[in-house]
Amino acid sequence: MSYREILNDYFLLKKEFNPSYSLRAFARDLNIPSSNLVNIINGKLGISKRRAETIADLLNFSSFEKFKFINLVQAESSRSRKERLLASKKLSSLSLLQNGKKVPCEDYFKYISEWYYFALLELITTNSFQNNIDWIAKRLKIKKDLAIDALERLERLGLVAKQDGEYLSKNISIETSFDIPSSSIKKHNTQILNKAKEALWDQPVEEREFGTLTIAASPEDLDFIKNEIREFKKYIDKKLIERAIKRGFSEEVYALCISFFKLTKDVEHEK
Repeated sequence: MSYREILNDYFLLKKEFNPSYSLRAFARDLNIPSSNLVNIINGKLGISKRRAETIADLLNFSSFEKFKFINLVQAESSRSRKERLLASKKLSSLSLLQNGKKVPCEDYFKYISEWYYFALLELITTNSFQNNIDWIAKRLKIKKDLAIDALERLERLGLVAKQDGEYLSKNISIETSFDIPSSSIKKHNTQILNKAKEALWDQPVEEREFGTLTIAASPEDLDFIKNEIREFKKYIDKKLIERAIKRGFSEEVYALCISFFKLTKDVEHEK
């Protein structure tokens, strides 16, 4: 993924959250003339390291995201061959360890980050699944061309297989690394949150479960909370699979979405 794609992805993500958000507004937020931003995204204009640092700060990049973005800029747009080579070496290090875990290639997830890819993977496993595009599109409430593209892409990626004219899931577990920033993952989670808002209003209360716990905590508690949430998701996944095997079928596709985030804003203590 290039730094130009990262910028475009962030723009599309903001636009998805706010349909009226324009490229001109994005340029304003980045303190860049809109014509320059268009040329940057289209590959007709580069940016300097200093500009990359400013953009990273304005977009509230984490230290990991900022490191990656700046070095992507340097690797492509630096006038110095030495700096381009050094940046490329730094980027190659991103495939190594962070907190003892290997960082996966987010480009793979990018291809299936739209919410309906994972929903389709699960829909295929239900007892009522029909190998019919009209049926799939109606069940997921998406357009037919999206259903066709999704099936074809999942097949190309080896996540589903066609046997005797029927699509079958290959039961490959897909899990992104924890605490690794990614615009694709952010986009996916934003879509799921939007689906949750729709469900809150559209689905009967007996068909859904929403609850909120508001509690005071310390930053030191975050590792504990994250681990407990991850273990809970694994537990639910295991139990639902066991129940499906015992019952012999599953009928619907659901999403479990758990969030833990600050409601308070960091402020400097008054003197």
